[in-house]
Amino acid sequence: MKKSLPLLALTALLGACSGNVSTPPAEATAPATTMASTTIGEQFMEALVKEDTTKIRSLLADNVVVLGTSLKQRMTGRDTVTSAFKPTGRTADFKFTPLAKGGDANMVYYSGFYTQKVLPSAKATKYKQGGIDTGSYLMIASKDSKNDWKVSYLHIASAPLEVNK
Repeated sequence: MKKSLPLLALTALLGACSGNVSTPPAEATAPATTMASTTIGEQFMEALVKEDTTKIRSLLADNVVVLGTSLKQRMTGRDTVTSAFKPTGRTADFKFTPLAKGGDANMVYYSGFYTQKVLPSAKATKYKQGGIDTGSYLMIASKDSKNDWKVSYLHIASAPLEVNK
């Protein structure tokens, strides 16, 4: 009896962990062909690189939410977020390194890393000597009431600035 107890436990564990045979695997439920063919993420990243605030604003949802590294860095609404992306003249060489894109016919996500140079400035209150800003991003876009793609969520997690010496 003692020898069959571990076998019984293993059988119960395997039985509990096995899925329903009629449930298809995840990749079968959402083939790549059903994902929306949208380039909103690429358009948004290009607008950020070019510092095109008009294009940025046009790609944002009315109720967009942007989260930064801390809770104090939370912005909501198209106008507030657009004003946060106004060019300051302190950055250069903004680059995105996309890692993943996925979604379906109504929602897509983009994630990856970014880098940009923070230029030296005597007028700056912080990081007068400039440096390199790096971090990661997660962007979610969905369709609005007019069936247009809009960026509805953006999370930017910055690493500590690598200050120039």
